[in-house]
Amino acid sequence: MTTLVRIKFPTKLGKPPPPQPSRAAAKTKRLLDIIGAMVGIIFASPLLLFIAIAVKLTSKGPVLYHQTRVGYNDKVFRVAKFRTMRVDAEKGTGAIWAKEQKDGVDPRVTPVGNFLRKAHIDELPQLWLILIGKMSIVGPRPERPEFIQQLKEQHLFYEQRVDGVKPGFAGIAQMRCEQDQRNCTTEKKLQADHAYAIMLTQVGPIGVWWLDTKILLQTIWSVLNKKRRRKK
Repeated sequence: MTTLVRIKFPTKLGKPPPPQPSRAAAKTKRLLDIIGAMVGIIFASPLLLFIAIAVKLTSKGPVLYHQTRVGYNDKVFRVAKFRTMRVDAEKGTGAIWAKEQKDGVDPRVTPVGNFLRKAHIDELPQLWLILIGKMSIVGPRPERPEFIQQLKEQHLFYEQRVDGVKPGFAGIAQMRCEQDQRNCTTEKKLQADHAYAIMLTQVGPIGVWWLDTKILLQTIWSVLNKKRRRKK
């Protein structure tokens, strides 16, 4: 498997990660988030407008979909992304896990939404959440509160995955799932999230920039490499 960068992190974790990174590292990470989000919003603005028009013209409902997630230190916040499903997708069922048909397409997802998901651009509105400090460029993915209790019961230390670490747009867990989706279990994602939290406590300001940049580039590379493998 071709990789852009190599990231070393613990493979066995027996306890929750340390509470949080140093104050200097946290400030540096926040500065990186602000710069990254501003650059992303500026360069992605034409694409954001095009996607908004496409979503509005091809299906009924709002352009953006807001969903409650659990993030930093178990705090609840609202995440925004381009709507990819029908407005009545969970009517009568409530929150349910993503499901697929035999052809690999979720029946609740619109045609435009299916493209946005495959291209990983439906979550671009989260750049605004990064800018205002609700999320970070790199960190664990925030989960829906409807699933948190179930995950806590099934996976030890699950709630500690976002202790002292803001939820992220990209991360080690996402990167590993793109590289090996068949073996992408909740346990492995949890292990990766804990490992990232630990690594943040072991690096200084410069190390935070280097660490997050490596993870972001590796995540992007994994997504692009996955598309290339699909075409073969």
